[in-house]
Order: sequence, then C-alpha cells, then structure tokens
Amino acid sequence: MVSSSMQSMDITSIKAVLKELSGLIVPSRFENAQQSEQSTIQLAFRTIKSLIWIELSWSADIPRLVQINSPRRYGDQSTLARQLQNVLKGMALVGIHQSGFERIVEFHLSSRPGIKAEKNLIIEIMGRHSNLILKESDNKIITLGRQVRNHQSRVRPLSTGDIYICPPPLKTKKPSSEETFEQWEKNIKLVPHNLKKSLQSTYQGTSPSLCMQLADYEESIASKMLVLPTSKLTTIELIKIHRNWRLWLNSIENDDYNLTFDGPTDYRVWGNSNKKDKSDNISLELGKYYHTIIYKKKILLISVKTKQLIKKHLSIEKSLLVEQDNLLKETSYSEIFKEQGDQIFCSPHLTSECIKKAQVLYKKSKKLKRSVPFIEKRIKHHQTRLIRIEEAKVFLDDIINHEWESYESKITSLKELFNEIDELSIKTNKDKKFRKKFKSEKPKPLEILSPGGLVIQIGRNNKQNEWISHHESRPGDLWFHAQKSPGSHVILKCSQKMPEEEDIKVAADLAALFSRAKGNKWVPILMTPTDNLNRVPGQPTGVIRHRDSKVFWGEPEKGIRHISNIKK
Repeated sequence: MVSSSMQSMDITSIKAVLKELSGLIVPSRFENAQQSEQSTIQLAFRTIKSLIWIELSWSADIPRLVQINSPRRYGDQSTLARQLQNVLKGMALVGIHQSGFERIVEFHLSSRPGIKAEKNLIIEIMGRHSNLILKESDNKIITLGRQVRNHQSRVRPLSTGDIYICPPPLKTKKPSSEETFEQWEKNIKLVPHNLKKSLQSTYQGTSPSLCMQLADYEESIASKMLVLPTSKLTTIELIKIHRNWRLWLNSIENDDYNLTFDGPTDYRVWGNSNKKDKSDNISLELGKYYHTIIYKKKILLISVKTKQLIKKHLSIEKSLLVEQDNLLKETSYSEIFKEQGDQIFCSPHLTSECIKKAQVLYKKSKKLKRSVPFIEKRIKHHQTRLIRIEEAKVFLDDIINHEWESYESKITSLKELFNEIDELSIKTNKDKKFRKKFKSEKPKPLEILSPGGLVIQIGRNNKQNEWISHHESRPGDLWFHAQKSPGSHVILKCSQKMPEEEDIKVAADLAALFSRAKGNKWVPILMTPTDNLNRVPGQPTGVIRHRDSKVFWGEPEKGIRHISNIKK
C-alpha cells in the first residue's frame, strides 16, 4: 500500500535503523563525505568486509538517517563535506547513541578504537527543526548543516564556535509496557480530544504514522478512528488499540524490528509479520524508499517547469510568427502604392505637392518589396523554432512515460532537456557564454545493445541528436529517424561490425518508439548511412539534411519490449 503522502521517519524507524547500523559500521573507519543536496550529506565508512554508505538529511520535508547503495561521485565538494572530510579523516566510528524516545542520534568518533570519543556528529531528526552538528568532546560546535540565528530561535541559537545545547526535553509521558490497560485508557481520556491528538499529546514517540498503525490495519478504518473522540470509542476498540500498543513497545524494548510495506501506512517496522514483502535489510530498504520519493518529487518538479517553459516559448514563437505573417501580408500593398504613384504622375495637372506625394508612395512600395526576403527569412526562423519546441514536447513525453528508465537517469535527461529549451531565450553572446559556462556538459545519449551485440545510440534531446549523428558517428554507422515526425535520432554502430537483419529491425523499432508517432502500430522509418547526413547551415542544433534513404516499418510495441528486456 502506498499512501498519497510521504511517511516521515519517526522514533520507531530511527531505532530500527540504528540497531542495524550499529552491527554494520561499529567499529569502522571514516572514509569519505559528499553533499548530494543542500540539506543532505552522504558518509562512507570502511569496515573489514566492505565500504558502507549512510545518508543523513536535515531537510524540513524528509529528514532521515538511512543506509544507501554506493552513490555516484559528485564533482565539486561542498564546504560542509570538505570540513567533515578534513576533521574526521582517518577517525574510527566507535559508537552510535540514541536515548529514549528522543530523535537525536550521536555518532562517536575517535582517533582509534578503544578510546574516548573525540568528535561527535549529531543528526537531529525533528521535522523543520532538523539539523546536523559536528562538535568537539567539550561540546564546542565545529560545523553544522544549518545556522540558527537569534531571531530564528531565542531558546536555542546555533552557530559555529558556540557551545552545543541539546533540544528541550520531551514534556509528554514516556510509554511503558508495565502500564495496565486501565491506566493507559485513563491517560488518553484525561483531556477530551480525538484519538490521534490524545495519543500524541500524552505519550512520547507517537507519530502520525504510528497512530495510524495502532488504530487499524485498514487505512480507511484507521483514518476514521483517529478523528473520533476517545469518549466515543468502545472498550473493544480500545483493547484492540492497546494490544497493538503493547506489541509496539515490546518491539522497541526487545530491539525486535521487521520492515513490511503493508498496512495503513507506506511501511511499518514493528510487530511480527509473515508477509512475503517482509524485508530484513531495514536501513537499506528505507534508503531506497526515501530515495524513490525524492526522485519522484524531482521528476515532477522539473517536468512541470519544463512544460511551463515549453508553453511559454510556444506562445512567444506563435505570436512572433503571426506578427511576421501580418507584415508579409502588408507587402502586397507595394503594387497598390506603385499604381497610386503612377496615377498621380499620369494626372494632366501635376503640381510639386503631387510629385512629393507620388515619391512617398514609390518609397513605400520599394521598402515593402525589399522587406519581403527578410520577413520570409524571419518566418522560416520562427517556424524552425516551433518545430524544435514541438520536438521537445515529444522528448519530454518519452522521458516521463517510459517506465524502464531509472529515476536518476530521468532526472538527468529532464535537466538536459530543460537547459536546451531555456537556451532558446538567449539573446546576446554574453548570455550564451554565461549559460555555456555553467550548463555545458558532454551529452549522454541512451545506449543499449542490439540482439547482435551492436551499440544503439538514442538521442533524448536535440543536442544529443546532433552529438550522435555528427560528432560520435563513424563511417559505416546507420542513422534512423521517423519519417515526417519529430523524434529521436537513432544510430546503429555498424562501424564495429556488420549488422544482422534483426539489428536493423530493432533500431527501426526504437526510432518508432522514440517519435511522436509511437501511438501507431506501424511507423515509417528512414534509414541512411551517417555519411549521407549534413548539417543545415544557420539552422538550430539537431537539424540535418539526409539523402539516399530507405524506408523501413518500425513497430513501437516491439521497441518497448526490447528496451524493457535490456534494462531488466
């Protein structure tokens, strides 16, 4: 079951992750640090067996402490990552500490195992108040993820060089398995609230997701029960909730956790479960869960921005095209102005005023005639840009809707496409140099293998199309593209070896799949050697001329089948 909203990391999931990490990385040696996002740091610890990465995030929406697979290497390290790298280099992780129901985790590090901790890395997982702090053993803050100024918090400002002060202690009651049902019932009914508010305002560690899990296994039933006043709940219902409450406390007291992706929330880490989707690797699986949510959010955000940018440029180009069309229509008046001038000169009574008027008409006529080729050139320019923007819509649709592609790959493709469309608004050479400085990277087209083992390159935007068709192509390579339909350039790298008939068929199917005509059963595909391709001078990136092409019929359904099998 996947809920519409993301499940926050509560004390139960923190304890489950810490139990697992304590066995994995204590003791270990600190190896590396990199900052993947503004509020997220990734740390590597070297154990006897392997290198293990963990991720600490103090972002307001998804604060977390999880294990992750080896991440991709980020180029320029952030200031925070460099500080952690310099201070903790070669130090040993000798312990991980978390107390009671506080969502504060301390990583103790020393110069070697067996001695007192010299540095403490603290992650506070407390919603919008989350933070990361590195401090000395005497509590002096070395660095931190987020500075908290005096105007932001009078109770607990935090800055580099300050003495670290722990967050205010929890004021609610600490849960205990020794508490009887009668005592528990009395406590939650003490103040007339609904069930959810009563649990959270009475006991420590009762997060919204835990309240859902305690109420009922079914989401719809649990949601209704949580909004009911405690006085309206029957004794049978309260006994059932208390039974789940005891199970939860037993899991925490016995450090017995099982991750299952079922029930009224996205996941649950307490209680026994014999379900098939039960997972033993809690920290890594939760890392995958949160990364999936983050990637989906990023994809949605970039997709919306890209759609808005496409819509904006379409509107601009269409209005400019209408303007130029109107100007072209006005040029038809050139002959009318000439005829009016001729009529004036043919008049039997010519005056100086008449001559001046005729000369003005002739000038207008000549000006309109001279403007025709320039207006036609501008019309062609705007039409070409419109075609390019329409192609961008096809590329965007492909990236969003194809399920075989990884989330990280989708984000990269979306960013490249956004930058390409954004470059349409470049007006000066200065702007162009600035954009290139910060955005230009080597294109990374999609590459898969044909049945015969040949590389097939697929452009996911116009820059990639040009890259694979001109810069990367070699004599003997074959170019494929949907006939009279915007879409990707597909290159079959036949320069490596002679292709089989099946290789050519797959390349044609992929060219059909990555085109606007992919909704058809059959799509006409042009094929020609890359030697027969030429750039069109003065035209935007990705616009080419081709000659001596053959037509094949591609099947988009077979293309998606082939690429899905490869990605599996």
